[in-house]
Amino acid sequence: MACAACSDGSDDFADGVAPENKVNPGQMVIRLGRTLSRSGDLAANTRLFQFHADSVGLGNGGFVEEPALTPMGDDRLTFNLGEGVWNFSLVSSREPLEEGTITKPEYSKRAQDCPMYSMRSENNTLQNAPELFTALVDNFRFSGKWQVTDPDYNIDEFVPDRDYTVDAQMVRNVAKVVVRFKSSEDLDPSQQQIFTITNVPSTLNWRGGLYPDKDNPEISAQPLRGAFDVRYETTPEDNKTISDQEFEYIIPAHRGLDYSASEPVDTTTCLLRLNVDFTCLDGTHVVKNNIVLGYAPRVNGVYDVYVSYNKRKLNVEAQILPWSEESADADVSNAEIVTDKPKVEFAYRDTIRIDSRRPVTLTKAGDASWLTVKKISDTMYALEADVTTYEVGHPRSSYITLRDGNLERRIPVTQRPDEGTIEVHETGTVSNREMWVSPPHPTRNVDVTSISGGWKILPNLRVYNTPTGGAGKTENVTLTRFNDSDVDFSDYNKAFGRERVIFMNTETLDTASIWVDNLFIGLTDDIVELEQPEGTTYKDITTDLIKVAGGSRGATISKYPNFVDENYSWYDKNTGLFHFRSLSNPSGDDRYDTITLAHETDPDYTVTLWLDQVIMVNTPEFDYFVVKFTWASKDVDIRVGFTGNPNSQDYHGQTYSMPNVSSFNNKWCGWSQNNANGYNITLIDGSSKQCLRWGGDATGGQGETVFFNAKELNTFPYPGMKLNGLTDAQKNKMIPRVMKLECRAGWYTSGGSGPITCTVYFYRGGTMVQSGTNFNNSGGIEVKRQSFSMSTSTRYNPGEVFCTVEYDRKRHTARFTKGANAS
Repeated sequence: MACAACSDGSDDFADGVAPENKVNPGQMVIRLGRTLSRSGDLAANTRLFQFHADSVGLGNGGFVEEPALTPMGDDRLTFNLGEGVWNFSLVSSREPLEEGTITKPEYSKRAQDCPMYSMRSENNTLQNAPELFTALVDNFRFSGKWQVTDPDYNIDEFVPDRDYTVDAQMVRNVAKVVVRFKSSEDLDPSQQQIFTITNVPSTLNWRGGLYPDKDNPEISAQPLRGAFDVRYETTPEDNKTISDQEFEYIIPAHRGLDYSASEPVDTTTCLLRLNVDFTCLDGTHVVKNNIVLGYAPRVNGVYDVYVSYNKRKLNVEAQILPWSEESADADVSNAEIVTDKPKVEFAYRDTIRIDSRRPVTLTKAGDASWLTVKKISDTMYALEADVTTYEVGHPRSSYITLRDGNLERRIPVTQRPDEGTIEVHETGTVSNREMWVSPPHPTRNVDVTSISGGWKILPNLRVYNTPTGGAGKTENVTLTRFNDSDVDFSDYNKAFGRERVIFMNTETLDTASIWVDNLFIGLTDDIVELEQPEGTTYKDITTDLIKVAGGSRGATISKYPNFVDENYSWYDKNTGLFHFRSLSNPSGDDRYDTITLAHETDPDYTVTLWLDQVIMVNTPEFDYFVVKFTWASKDVDIRVGFTGNPNSQDYHGQTYSMPNVSSFNNKWCGWSQNNANGYNITLIDGSSKQCLRWGGDATGGQGETVFFNAKELNTFPYPGMKLNGLTDAQKNKMIPRVMKLECRAGWYTSGGSGPITCTVYFYRGGTMVQSGTNFNNSGGIEVKRQSFSMSTSTRYNPGEVFCTVEYDRKRHTARFTKGANAS
């Protein structure tokens, strides 16, 4: 923007202007687009808005008017300006804007307090913003004087006291969002794969910032919408779908104070969110909402979003690139930076050649920590990407910047594999890439051919050995399956069944896969229990705790447990469920026996597993219980503790020694007992926790209580439990899985008699708080309450057995039994 003090046309902005368009003294001239393409279109669609300067004494930044602009050549506009100190906001577009697109500021209000543009919605869908450009001029001080220029007609004009020129950066005040679909698995090509983008900031203010605030902007009520039409990349058997579509959206972007920096700080914290609804081949839907896209949209930036679905996992990648300007490589002298490639895509190393009239500096973007730039000569640079931090299947992009004085060019850089540089197949075959392994046949051999670099196997749960090799062909590479005992229950679905093992060329980043089907038969829990029927001769039960994986998923059963009717028991490989008819035990005791299975795909693979038959517990899961005794008069004392728990146990054909049980048995709490107030236990990690606690002596019938802190017992190992990760010292702390407590009570003095009421409360969650001689639960829930009475004349030591609680430390439940004389 410029103004000359006289009309001799010497100003640079007036050069080449036709005589009829000469500028009068005092007129301001705007010239657009020294480095912008289609600058004439921008000039034709430009509006200028004049504000007071920000100082309180100069009008506090309030809006004044919209000066009338007069075209003057292709890329020039002129307007009249009066003396003062002014701010200007210019807005432009290459295409004519519809009436009402730009909102005029309210008189005297500041630019940042006035909305300039808001996105519109149609049919519940957010519509693209126009490609808006803005420029700002602040604190432009303009002065001069009035002079009579034609005395005959008494005409005077305002003449500036000097020449004025000010440059302003014209910025595309929007961002482009591009959503692309990458090769995916298991998606239905007959269905559209739907996505939306929400949390879209919708409004700009007259300073080019988000309105009303960059971190709390107005958000569109409607999303950006899109639906990919997908097709098979090759054949349906290959199970890879791609899309030829990409969706582009234009949204407002915040023009911060450092918008031109490679890593701006003055940006919005309001991030876009992606939502998808993909339809799979089996008719199920992959629905993910509010996936936060990790970058703030930037002015003049392209927000690339890549979406894919592989290995039953939704993958979303995002990157910010510069919005290329068609003729932005030419400056006012028509200088140009020419490169031998418009973008660089490589795996490990590449070069870029530069042709420019003047020396060029090359720098990388601040977020490209994985990229190294080395100068070879004034016209050639080497680019090298870090292959050790590359994540397979996730190409990463950034850019390099070339600068020649005021001229700048950005070149996109992407690290991606060089395809076709690695191949793997089973040894002794030409191209077989399908194989199974099992405990009787745990190994397979493959041949690997790697071009231009060595190779390695990516971490997986199919093969535990990870051989490596050099460039060329490596034959008879042995792959060995993981031992079942080395796999945690939580990883069974990842370790067993059919899955790919990926080989990667460590220099070109290319990958090749073989499919390893890992056969498995086993339990998915330490112990599998079938309920023993009570009051009937049998009970039909299904369980998914016996897992058959890999191959056909089929299994044959050669031996059933002796408490199962094999004529009404079977395995359904389609559902993965075992069906058992559990037979009653006349004695009522728990029992266990084995089941023997063979894998249908590998008959050599047979497994014998233990199954237990138990009478199921009669309480819900709980963390604490409180036993409370109440009576009418005189003094009753209570006696609660562990008793009768064995120090050795035969289980599944093995004898377990449990000397640690002695630290629990016969430790009674209550009046005048050996652990009167209760006692602590030492856990396997060495810490001490309270296990039982007595509420204190009550002599007038108000009630005596003991609370049991059940969850503190759960860390101790028990027979049949997997002991992976425990030290020998911790294993030696083994106690029975089911621990028995007795709750007793009796009269303090002889001659006492009458009914005593026993109430047992079971709680889950929260904490226990003592109140007098009672305990209350705070923050949890009561899951069960049992109350009964007994008349007795027994003294308190040893007391009458009112109830027995057998706590199952695996299920966190209990079998509750009333005493023989309880009513």
